[in-house]
Amino acid sequence: VSCPIAAGRWIMEHRTVPATDPFSFTMAGKPWVAHEWGAEVIQAIAFNLAGFAGLAALVTLTLMALFGTLFWYLRKSAGPVALLIALAGTYLVLQPFVMARPHVMAWPFLALWSVLLFTYRDRGQAPPLPLALLMLVWANLHGSYFFGFVIAGAVTLDALVDARFERSAFLQWLLFGIATLLATFLNANGISGLLHPLAISGMETLPAIGEWQASTPRSTPLF
Repeated sequence: VSCPIAAGRWIMEHRTVPATDPFSFTMAGKPWVAHEWGAEVIQAIAFNLAGFAGLAALVTLTLMALFGTLFWYLRKSAGPVALLIALAGTYLVLQPFVMARPHVMAWPFLALWSVLLFTYRDRGQAPPLPLALLMLVWANLHGSYFFGFVIAGAVTLDALVDARFERSAFLQWLLFGIATLLATFLNANGISGLLHPLAISGMETLPAIGEWQASTPRSTPLF
């Protein structure tokens, strides 16, 4: 918890996103891509306002936004029992990962991005270009925005197959994809922020980082 708060306070004090590490003893001055800077600032503000209670309230609001999004989407096609099972199952799966860390704040964006793409795909139309602004916010909040491209690619392919790759549908989805890509360029870390998820996945030390360990039936059975 202390790391995001310290980083958020540093960003607010200096009114800039750090490009080098100002904290570590062994890595001081080394290049740093602060891919969670938006979430870190929000967490620092919450802690400054109400301490750990502020962080707990922030996590609670984040989870409410996540489950509210899921409820809004599922209620159109699921009954009360199915809704209860879906929401309870989602909580059980996520429970081991619920903590006052920036990744939790990315969950509502993942859910909202997904359900909006599903909704427009079900209508047989490409999403409106302003929806790309959601990716702009996500890219400045947490590095997990990369999953948004994966989801968008899968939904686009599904929509185009259904439309038999009609030229107008192809152009509409292509235009939305370009708008989404351009939106992610508008992040505080520039091209380094855009490529950061790929850089992380290629780190040789990744297996030694606990929170990046692969999920297994023993460590996270419900997941």
